[in-house]
Amino acid sequence: VVPIQTVADQNVDVKFAMLDGVNETGLDNVVAVMFKSEEGSFIVGYIAARMSKTGKVGFIGGIPNDTLFSFMYGYMAGVDYANAEQSTKVTCTTQWAESFSGASKGKSIARKMIADDIDVIFVAAGGTGVGVIEGCDEEHIWVIGVDMDQSYLAPNTVITSCLKRSDLVVAETSRQFIADEIEGGQTIYVGIAEGAVGIPEHHELIPDDIYNDTMALYALFEAGEMKVPVNKKEYEAYTPEIVI
Repeated sequence: VVPIQTVADQNVDVKFAMLDGVNETGLDNVVAVMFKSEEGSFIVGYIAARMSKTGKVGFIGGIPNDTLFSFMYGYMAGVDYANAEQSTKVTCTTQWAESFSGASKGKSIARKMIADDIDVIFVAAGGTGVGVIEGCDEEHIWVIGVDMDQSYLAPNTVITSCLKRSDLVVAETSRQFIADEIEGGQTIYVGIAEGAVGIPEHHELIPDDIYNDTMALYALFEAGEMKVPVNKKEYEAYTPEIVI
């Protein structure tokens, strides 16, 4: 695959936009967009902690990288926030599957977590996640999907999903770049405030009070009042600040 930077350098009169990447070359005809995955993960971490009956939730990731770390630490921060807000002590167990295509391995990890009394699992692991969802569905344990609304895989088990609205971001970034409303040569970061990440509107499996409290968190992100850790260093320095 030819890198977009190479093609852009050879076609300076054409504008290019790329998702999930950083504009390392700074070319004027390229704009890059990165999702604030940690914000959506924070939201589902909050929901997981509020939904847990055992006081134990889990995270299963694919292959470790900076993006997946933002998912994991954002999720853990959401659990911490719920604990601080609700005076609870929900713990979070994390594990890497080391694969994005190992459905059977995902199911095996999920079953191990379930055997350890974990009752809500968030999975960000591509095809491996399908196995996690299947394992949770078979054991009647709550699971949270990623990137798209994955409730279609297990309607009675997937309580929500951490969405990445690539469709909206592609359309809006293209419009802005063509209209010269944004400059090339930069990397733009988009999150809840831009409507780029979040959860589905439908919430049949989430109690109304928890869903409404979650929507209140949306407002804090939109007002710029929430900061979420994206890596180990930031997470270790993170202290939930409850905004009344």
